[in-house]
Amino acid sequence: MSITGEGTWEDGTTADKQVTANCGIAVARIKPTTTAGQIIITARAGGLNNGVISLTTNNAPAKVVLTTVSIVLPNDNTSTTLITGYIKDKDGNTVTAASGTFVFSLSGIGSGTLWVGGVQVSSRETIQNGETYNAESRNKVR
Repeated sequence: MSITGEGTWEDGTTADKQVTANCGIAVARIKPTTTAGQIIITARAGGLNNGVISLTTNNAPAKVVLTTVSIVLPNDNTSTTLITGYIKDKDGNTVTAASGTFVFSLSGIGSGTLWVGGVQVSSRETIQNGETYNAESRNKVR
């Protein structure tokens, strides 16, 4: 097996590795460098066509992007919408290895009350673990 691009084998090296196949399966671990880009792995076995796979690594986390199921809510004091926060790199890719704390704020006319897991929280509540939260209409009681 050989590796090129922005990655190394699990031990930090880039030299070709000989990996023994058991029951027709050979396994190798790789890790990315600190530079975003492509990692290309090529596997060769005598007399067979080469196998090649290309992976893309993300840039460092650069921004939080919020999405919502509905951008408009009726002012009926019961409607809800789902707000989801994503940690993205500078190219807009979700950084799945990132973790952090989201701080949600509510502002504007009819901004409502923020509910997390069935509990009403203040507009400056610190939220952990990058989960999806429900922003419900103003003064709704659960």
